[in-house]
This record gives sequence, structure tokens and C-alpha cells, in this order.
Amino acid sequence: MKVAATALLALSGTLSAGCAEAATNPPCRINTLDESSLARFKQDMRRGCPVVRLESSGGTVMYWVEVADLIQASNAKVRVKRQCSSACTIAMLAAQRVSINRNARVVMHPATRSWDVPGERGWIKDPNPHKETTEQILRYYAEHRVPQYLIDAVRAGRSVKLTAGDFVAMGLNVKPQ
Repeated sequence: MKVAATALLALSGTLSAGCAEAATNPPCRINTLDESSLARFKQDMRRGCPVVRLESSGGTVMYWVEVADLIQASNAKVRVKRQCSSACTIAMLAAQRVSINRNARVVMHPATRSWDVPGERGWIKDPNPHKETTEQILRYYAEHRVPQYLIDAVRAGRSVKLTAGDFVAMGLNVKPQ
């Protein structure tokens, strides 16, 4: 099946190891990412998806790096309407053309390790940032037009909500509401 030139591939939800829920009807939506749904994303990208819409609060860095590589290799445009935070920003910055709504929530922060703990609390986050992964992400940010003041803030352990001005400083297209 050939995908139309106006096809839109949407990644939404937290991308991490776990079960995948993907609809095959355009636009393709991946709510979680595992090897199976990543394979479907690769197929969609090979078919020629000119636009990838990112709507995610993040997830596992290694999966986002692979998504970023696919976006970069395909020269697809990335759109962020509401949110692209945490590891999602890796894929966002891989694109040569990025369009972000002015009120989109884009957050960069130090890497954390999360694990599922049975019981009332559900997901528990390691209170200590994962320094090695954080440094890998910061190197990636430095290579992909992120201003040094943002890199320094994340390195210092802060979460940074990017503004429309930050997007413009990175050469990204900010769309009005």
C-alpha cells in the first residue's frame, strides 16, 4: 500500500518498553513503543511519511534515539501541537524542519530511571538523575542547535520548559495558537 504524499505519522504517548498500541489507519499513532511498534514506524517511514507529529511526554531514550535517526534520514518535517517533553525532544531536534505551536509544552530535564513497583504508588522515579545518560542527551542537544544556557540548566539538574523565544533561537518555526 502506498502512502499519500500528505500522510501524517503521529507518535503520541510515552515511548518506552512495554506493550504497543498502534492503529494502522492514517495517521499512525503509537501510544507506547516496543520492538514491534518501532518496526511499524520504520515501515511507515520507508513508505514516505513527509510529516511526523510528536505528542509525547517522553520515555526510554534508546527508542527515541532510533526514532530520531529515522526522522533525520527521511528528512521528514516534525510538528508539535501540544507536547514534546523529555526524551521526545531528541526526535524533535533531529528534524531539519520543525513546527511548534506557540503554546506547546516542551520540557528538557536530566535523565531519570523509572521502574514499575507494584502497589499503590505505581511508577517510582529514581530521585538521582542518571548522569551518564544525561550527558549523552546533552551532547546530542549541543549537536542539534540547543543554546548553551539550556544545556547548562539541565546539567545543573533543572527541568527547563522551553519558550517560543527558545524555539526561535534554535531556528525552529513557532506557529501562533
